[in-house]
Amino acid sequence: MRVSSSLKAEIYAAFPKLRNAKHRFTSPEDNGYNCIAWSIGDNARRWWPDVVLYWPTGIPLDDSLESFIRMYESLGFHLSDLVPEVGIEAVAIFGDAGSVKHAARRSLATGMWMSKLGSSFDIEHTLKAVESAAYGQLLAIMYKRS
Repeated sequence: MRVSSSLKAEIYAAFPKLRNAKHRFTSPEDNGYNCIAWSIGDNARRWWPDVVLYWPTGIPLDDSLESFIRMYESLGFHLSDLVPEVGIEAVAIFGDAGSVKHAARRSLATGMWMSKLGSSFDIEHTLKAVESAAYGQLLAIMYKRS
């Protein structure tokens, strides 16, 4: 996957930890899905807790960590104090003290984390490489046994 140097510069400016972390771009830009959808393998729609985008029924329409935990729990995920071993489905939730900003999923094959950068590219990266002013810090890790 080739990404222009000017676009890489924009991405590295938004995600400064990514520049020096192991990563690779894995897909072209696509506005059809977002990071939350990508974190659960849904490439057909955009998930977010509002009335316009998709959100599961019965989960509060707010961007609190509690709402996102409930959403992932509704899909069979459980909170974890540790990063589960490679081969177990896992998601990482990022944000700040007040709200969730991003989610990533871990590759079952490689153990690398995979993110959708907004409506931009899908990337593989190390766990905390997307921590930034835009996405905040790692807030929680959840796992699901297949």
